Formats: sequence, structure tokens, C-alpha cells
Amino acid sequence: MLERISTLADASRLDPVVERCHARVAARMDDPRLDAELRPRLCAYWDMSRSTGPRRPGTLLPASLNCFAGMFLLVTLDMGRELDDAAIEAAAACELYGFAISLLDAVQDDELEPPISELGPAVASNAALLMFVQACDGIMAMAEPLPHPRRVRVRRCFVQRSLISGAGQHRDLRGRRPATLEEAAAQAEDKTTTIPMIAELAALVADAPEDRVARYYRLGRRFGRIRQCTNDLRDLYGKRTSGDLATGKWNLPLAAAWSAADGPGRRELERLRAQGPSAADAIRQRLFRDGAIERVATLMERARLEIHAEIDALGGAGSPIAVIGEAVDLITSRLYSRTAA
Repeated sequence: MLERISTLADASRLDPVVERCHARVAARMDDPRLDAELRPRLCAYWDMSRSTGPRRPGTLLPASLNCFAGMFLLVTLDMGRELDDAAIEAAAACELYGFAISLLDAVQDDELEPPISELGPAVASNAALLMFVQACDGIMAMAEPLPHPRRVRVRRCFVQRSLISGAGQHRDLRGRRPATLEEAAAQAEDKTTTIPMIAELAALVADAPEDRVARYYRLGRRFGRIRQCTNDLRDLYGKRTSGDLATGKWNLPLAAAWSAADGPGRRELERLRAQGPSAADAIRQRLFRDGAIERVATLMERARLEIHAEIDALGGAGSPIAVIGEAVDLITSRLYSRTAA
């Protein structure tokens, strides 16, 4: 029996359960039906992805809040359900789904790392597809024991949310410039729809009422916005070379600058973007000077307050889902001064 989780400090109690989920993900990757050359590299890449980036030890949030399985488990607990074998298997399927999408993103963004990069982008894309199929199998399996109407809702959620995520990724990869900052925020939320989809799936499996399912989804969507804002700021200000500038993507800070600029300002921004990462310093300075970073912070703050409103409606302080509110407070406090929730 897991001790009650109601604060960010408690969230580390989920870490052993997350590790059990991860062990099941690794077992899927070591399936003997997969090519013998691929399996060890895929497992090694999975181990590497868990120890670097947002999952590395010592990061801001507990490991359980830096993975897709953690969201499924938190919503399950918030619904008063036990983290039994079925919940762990379902959470593992969600984690594998997120990994498959992330691997495909790495191919598309030319950010593959060893040992998968040694096999080339074509094989890595094939590996992502195979993991996606394994994830689909797990997600469909989580619906099998449910009554028919709920099985249908799980399937529809999975398909519809995946299509929304794919459409957001498509616009991002095509380098389409959003007309407004609000449109850019909506595109960022679409791109990160995996997060709210997993929250919604957990709620559906736990037989949550319709209004509660919708609240988990909205909470997850706003959480995705905050994570995307953070990623975009890190890309521009925390990396030696900006991947977004290299690929011509209109991330949120750039969209914020464009939407507020006049004709000459837009022409200057286009001129700098055309130079790619070599113009990074000039772009960074311009974004601060023109208030684009402040507008991104305002966008994050609105999302943070909306998350707290959903948490209050779901049960408020002391409930497992309140951990998400503490998490976003911690993330945003490192970037700007917040208003009271």
C-alpha cells in the first residue's frame, strides 16, 4: 500500500512504482521478435534517455513527474484507485507511447544520440514505429477489461488526441509562423497533447465522471504549455546551439516577438532568423529588449493559474493531483515572479 501523496515532497514515493513501469518498457524493447541488432541499442538508448535530459538525477522535479507514466499514476491515485498491476501495466504503455514519439521527434529534429544514431535515421524511425505499435498494444489492453462504452471512449480518446498531437507537430516541423501569440500557445498545447491524453486515459480507466475527465484533460493541456514554454526558453538561452534556430521553427519566444512587432521589426527579426544559430546572441538580446520574454512569462502565468483552478475543482490541496500545482509553481518560480494563486 502506497502512503498518501499530497505534496511535491511526497512525489518521490512514486519513484519505485515508476521504476516498475520502466522495467516493463524495457521488456517490450527486448522483445525477441525485434531484430537482434536493434534490441540492445534500443535498450541502451532507453537507459540513456532516463538518465539525461529532464529525467536525469538532480533535476528540479522528482523523477515521477518527469515521465509520462507519472501522470497516469497520479491521476489514478487522485481517483482513489490502487496502483495495482493493471495500473502499472497501463502506465508503462503510456510511457512507451511517449518514448516512441520522442524518438521520432529526435529523428525529425536531427538530434539522435548514440547508440541509436549509429544505425542511422531510417532505422531509428523504424524503431520508433515498432515501439509505437508496442505502446498501442498496451493502451488497447488497458481498455479490454472495461465495459463496452468505456472501451469505446478510451479508443476515441487515444485516436483523437494522437491526431491533435500529430497536427501540432506537423505545423511545427513545417515552420509555420503563428499569426498571434495565442495561436502559438494553442499550437504548443496541440504538440504536447500526449500529456493531457495520458491524464484523460487514466481518468477514463478509473471511471471518472465526464466533467472530471474534462478537468484532468484541461489541466494536462496547460501543463503541456508550461513545459513547452520552458523547453523553448531553454533552447534559446540554455543551449550552446539552438535547435529551433537551426531548423527555422517559430517557438513561443519568437512568436511573441513577431506578433508584437511592427513592419521594420518583423523584417529585422526575419533577417536574424535567416542567419540561423549564428545570430543567436542578437536574437536573445532582441527578445528581452522587445518584451517577448515577458509575454511568454505572462502566457505561462495564465496557464499556472488555470491549473490551480482545475486542481481546486478536483479536490484542492491535499489531493494527489495537487502535486502538479506545486510542480508548476516550482518550474515557473525559477523563470519569473509569480502572482498569488
